[in-house]
Amino acid sequence: MARIVFFDLESKPIDKELSAADQRWHLRDIEKDIHYFGKSYRHADLQLDIAGLDVLHAACRVKEALAALQKPKEPPAA
Repeated sequence: MARIVFFDLESKPIDKELSAADQRWHLRDIEKDIHYFGKSYRHADLQLDIAGLDVLHAACRVKEALAALQKPKEPPAA
């Protein structure tokens, strides 16, 4: 829960202390999201890890991966 950040309506981070009950509630909510979106994620044609990259490097990695995905596959050598 230490990595969770809350934001206000203007997308500014809020410093918020969570009670044990609030932590359990948020963890259950996150687990539901992981379960729901995990089904779509497993069916994706492309999955990339861009953790730790700045915006420019993340965009470059996505662009390269999409270009590689769109290249026609060569037939196997006979």
